[in-house]
Amino acid sequence: MPPPLQQLLATAQQHHQAGRLREAETTYRQVLQQQPNHARALFMLGALAHQTDNIPAALDWLAKALPADPSFPETHFLLGLIHQQKRELEAAISYYRKTLSLQPNHIKAMNNLGRALLDAGQLAEGLKCLKQLIALAPQHAGAHSNLGDALRMMRDFDGAIIEYQRALAINPNLTEALANQSAALAEK
Repeated sequence: MPPPLQQLLATAQQHHQAGRLREAETTYRQVLQQQPNHARALFMLGALAHQTDNIPAALDWLAKALPADPSFPETHFLLGLIHQQKRELEAAISYYRKTLSLQPNHIKAMNNLGRALLDAGQLAEGLKCLKQLIALAPQHAGAHSNLGDALRMMRDFDGAIIEYQRALAINPNLTEALANQSAALAEK
């Protein structure tokens, strides 16, 4: 008799967290042998494929995970991340918004949505999103850096420099903020 689903899933996740990706994949697939539409196993296979840069497989697994549990925010988030990496910004924005409708305080989704909006040229909306994130998580260095980018794009160089300084005070190793601060100083 095969082990119960929860035990299999826990074992798969232990393998995954320990970096034993083949074992994790094999065990996630064992879950699916018992329950083909197991949303968490489908999602985890998508996450594993993304982790190993197999984007087509990640998208396939996530396309199966989404209808299996459309209320799981992490599926929407990972789809947003993949589309953002592929520079498919409108799709990314849509998935991040869905993530936030399911989990309003999803910090990573808020930051990535703000960045995607900026990259899509929707500066005012990106600025608003990033300010909301900073109100929620004032120590989020990436949000300050992205807010600096938004202000720089809007030609508010003094405001941008302040945000880059805030980002660097939180994370002195954030090289992107340091480079962008230098650029803002030069453009000022």
